[in-house]
Amino acid sequence: MQKIDKSLTGSAGVHFVVAELSRMGYIALPTVRNTKGIDVIITNPDFSKTIVIQVKTCQKPRKRPHWLLNEKADKIKSRNFFYVLVDIMKNNPDYYIVPSKIVADYVRTTHKMHVRKVKRNSGKKRTMRKIPNKYKSIDLEKYKKWEILRLDRFGKA
Repeated sequence: MQKIDKSLTGSAGVHFVVAELSRMGYIALPTVRNTKGIDVIITNPDFSKTIVIQVKTCQKPRKRPHWLLNEKADKIKSRNFFYVLVDIMKNNPDYYIVPSKIVADYVRTTHKMHVRKVKRNSGKKRTMRKIPNKYKSIDLEKYKKWEILRLDRFGKA
């Protein structure tokens, strides 16, 4: 796949996710770009149940892709909030659906390790969080299934 402009990467990921969920028969709505923290809203046909998603997209050619998150990711632990990590390096994107609690625990732990290491080495600490990063491995393969969103409790559109 041809590498796209950096400014379009995030939008491409959101549209891939919306298209995939719509293809499965769900109502998936992208939010406007200035909606903080929420990129896609998924709902059932009578709008009585809702899941929100933040999409993170990468397109860098690496053995292990990674996605950047800000410090707010440390705190979000809602059962109706998920991250969909999209790797668009291939012709068919890879999707990793990760509950917000898993992401929050992971980035908080690995960022603390990063800060400790920087203090020891008197270096500059970063404020962004990476998933996955070098401190602790996260098994992304087990998050490669849309069933994690528990959309079956909605009924299809």
